[in-house]
Amino acid sequence: MLPAIALAILTQTPWDPALKAAGADAQAIQISPTKWRGGGLYALKSFNASWDDWRQLEPSTLDMARRFLHAAPDRAILMAANELDLTVKPEPTAKEPKNLEEAILACGTPTDQLPALRLALKSVPKDVAAIATHVLAVMPAAFRLRQEAVAPFAGQESEAINFARSYDLGPHTLDEIDKFDLAKLAGAAAMIAKAVEDVENRHPSKAPFEFSWTTPMGRIELSGGKDDHHDLDGTLLVIDTGGNDTYTATPDRSGFSTVIDYAGNDAYKNCGLALFGVSEIFDLAGDDTYEADNSGDAAAVFGVALIVDQSGKDTYECRDLGEGAAVDGIALLIDRSGNDDYECHSMAQGLGGVKGFGALIDNTGDDRYVADDTKIDNPSPQTAQHNTSLAQGCGFGRRANPGDGHSMAGGVGLLVDGAGNDSYKCGVFGQGVAYWYSRGALVDFGGNDSYDGVWYVQGSAAHYALGVLLDLGGDDTYLARMHQSQGQGHDYSIGILHDFGGSDSFECQGGASLGSGRWNGLGLFLTDGPNTAFKGGGGDSFGIVGDRRPAETCDAVFWARGKTTFTGVRPGVKADSIWVQKDKGLFGIGLAGKVPKPK
Repeated sequence: MLPAIALAILTQTPWDPALKAAGADAQAIQISPTKWRGGGLYALKSFNASWDDWRQLEPSTLDMARRFLHAAPDRAILMAANELDLTVKPEPTAKEPKNLEEAILACGTPTDQLPALRLALKSVPKDVAAIATHVLAVMPAAFRLRQEAVAPFAGQESEAINFARSYDLGPHTLDEIDKFDLAKLAGAAAMIAKAVEDVENRHPSKAPFEFSWTTPMGRIELSGGKDDHHDLDGTLLVIDTGGNDTYTATPDRSGFSTVIDYAGNDAYKNCGLALFGVSEIFDLAGDDTYEADNSGDAAAVFGVALIVDQSGKDTYECRDLGEGAAVDGIALLIDRSGNDDYECHSMAQGLGGVKGFGALIDNTGDDRYVADDTKIDNPSPQTAQHNTSLAQGCGFGRRANPGDGHSMAGGVGLLVDGAGNDSYKCGVFGQGVAYWYSRGALVDFGGNDSYDGVWYVQGSAAHYALGVLLDLGGDDTYLARMHQSQGQGHDYSIGILHDFGGSDSFECQGGASLGSGRWNGLGLFLTDGPNTAFKGGGGDSFGIVGDRRPAETCDAVFWARGKTTFTGVRPGVKADSIWVQKDKGLFGIGLAGKVPKPK
């Protein structure tokens, strides 16, 4: 269902005055209704809605970004499930155990172990025991849902993670994708997140203590007052009240684990991967580091992964599948405050793969987002001198035509930054980009930001996809080092770049950018700032249509509302002017300055 905020403005778009000046309207530039749907297995309702009516894409993206920026974690999980067209059935409210002893018994501890349990519990401060009791109350129901969702796929972890990284099919992959019950796992994860939210503002004792107990559902570790090491393999719940702690996990291992760390500068190594399971980390204070050799830092593969870091100057680093990346899963990395640093190689920082919703949400701070393009070990098909990033708000489907015939729609990849002077850097495919029946979006709500990418970046989409970059304020700089970027739609795709204000600069060192459509796509570019400088932008840029199938429409719109300067651009592009490209099934408009008055 389209959000109410979007429904209210579907009849108008920011581009309407420019379209009217050229004798066109929104419907005239709708990509062809005869487009091929055969490759879109698992295509989402929200994708189809915006694909069929481009006017929905910007308002629905902006509304989605706003909702996720302000949502509580449990609500964010349920919203992500809704975006994936899943129905999460509510579970009965868990009855609060009388005490921690009763809560641990409910997790399957045999009664003959009760004397040993009571002896061990003497070390736990009462306030910590109350917190653990509340969170453990939901674990039996959540664990049951997890078992129901993943039991049919025992032993298939390696095949699943290989599919997520490569899209290669194994003997069980199609069955996993078709039958895995993500809705049950989302329900389990939301229950746990809500229980943690209930206790996260408490201030437990910092006195040194240590408690560890293994139940059939997993190990419970409670500690504080010192620098602890927690091995998350096999854990059910870890609560640490203070100290500079270290958390480790075995890479590519399934599990069902929740961490609550109340204070300290902590280090997480290979943590935060939900593989046929649930992984939730709540770090409530401190300057923390998250590092994964391969996948982690909020990555979901047939699972639900959540990291919530409330404060501090934090660093995140992974190779691939991380920092809010999901394939047949839900992955949310939420950082509430601080000047943070995000680094990855590929498939990260808000990636939505097949049946996946992946989001990186950063509320405030001067943040740095990098998808490495210096060590070239994943060369792009577009240019071997740069990596394929698939990052920073990227939707990514599986295109298998020609091939094995098993094409699958991608999901939703989202990066939202609430405030701060931020920098974004990537190689090929990034910064509000999408490929193959998917949606990718980067929404930055304010600050003086810089965007640096190579090819298919900054509001670009290729092959039946929807890519959006929205920047709502600040003096920003945009650099696309090669082609097909900055509001570009290629092959039945829609690409949008809309900068809402500030004195900005745009440079594209190649062509087919800045409001460009190719092969029956739609590219839309708009900047509302008072002063905008443009440099470069070769053929098929600035509201010009390139190659196309002549039987169907191909369209492009470029509009810079304020004062403009152009340097080194293609002929015909200049300030205070309008240029129009019209033919049967083809429409392009470029407008620099105010809409001209009718003669």
